[in-house]
Amino acid sequence: MDEDHIMALIAEGNINAFEQLYKDTYKKVFVFILSMTKCRHTAEDLMHDTYIRVFEKAKIYQRGTSVNTWIMTIARNITYDYFRRTKNLIPIDEGFTENSTALSYDGSISIAENIDLENALKNLSMLNAQIAVLYSVCGYKHREIATILSIPEGTIRRRYKEALSQLAIEMGGVNNE
Repeated sequence: MDEDHIMALIAEGNINAFEQLYKDTYKKVFVFILSMTKCRHTAEDLMHDTYIRVFEKAKIYQRGTSVNTWIMTIARNITYDYFRRTKNLIPIDEGFTENSTALSYDGSISIAENIDLENALKNLSMLNAQIAVLYSVCGYKHREIATILSIPEGTIRRRYKEALSQLAIEMGGVNNE
């Protein structure tokens, strides 16, 4: 089923279509929000709010646009609204690395590597962490990330290189620059 059809069904109130959309996208949305909040509990709450908004706003979804990009933009806006409301810069949850599985949803990275990566992401700026997660973990292209974050594509490319360099240093790798 194509994205436009799924969104049309959701706009009509079809719960099964909504559940399918959620199953197809929730892991990437969670990791993206987690890259900003650095707190599992907050990320879970904001992810919940994101999907409520997706369901409520399905009627205004513009056919032919990327559903994934649309959802990530909603997630970003909800997270930024949360920061404005709470006046928190970046809360850090002490249990952030306990039973860490957020970044290894596809099973391609071990738990130990996952914990190292999550710890390293904590030391990145919020923007660099978002870009690194969207590109490396979620598989978005620089152009799509630019759309999601409302930042020029050149800035995305530059910040992604900065993030990779810093992650390499944080994780004990060699920095090639």
